[in-house]
Amino acid sequence: MDLNRAAVLVAVAAVLAPAAAGHAVRLGALATTIRRQGVLPGARSRSAATGWAAAVVALELVVVASVPLAWAAGTTRLAGLLAAATGLAFVAYVATLRGRGYAGDCGCSPVASAVTGLSFVPGAFLVAAGAVLALDRSSEVAFAQASGTLEPALALGASALLGALVVLLPASALAGDPTGFRQAS
Repeated sequence: MDLNRAAVLVAVAAVLAPAAAGHAVRLGALATTIRRQGVLPGARSRSAATGWAAAVVALELVVVASVPLAWAAGTTRLAGLLAAATGLAFVAYVATLRGRGYAGDCGCSPVASAVTGLSFVPGAFLVAAGAVLALDRSSEVAFAQASGTLEPALALGASALLGALVVLLPASALAGDPTGFRQAS
């Protein structure tokens, strides 16, 4: 696998792995957020919200697991399709929250974040990265076939950092009262 596709895979994992870990550790908090948002069918019920929260964590883990599988298989098509589909669902969900004027926790970052325009960034990133990976074409640009260890380590490290920053971006837009997500007067 060329280094460019490997770097995109690492970035996808860096976006979703912290979210999956944070959501899995705090599944009850995610279920509460989903219940308060009330967007998903039956989400106002505690048991349904918990089921939706578990489904979100499972989806995130499936996409994260597709990364090393893609690397081992030498093809990124399936990982790309999963990432793009997850990103599209995420963007649609955030658009619904914004359309309804929801002002609580987004649940879209490992840290608390209000629903803002920046909430779209992780999903949009997954859509774009997934599209690149789904094409599954080798690249013939610089670093595509890097030799040694320095270039791959730097490229993959930079990709992991980029992904980590993308997933934290929504939390940087928190304005107003951080405990209640209300606008400051």
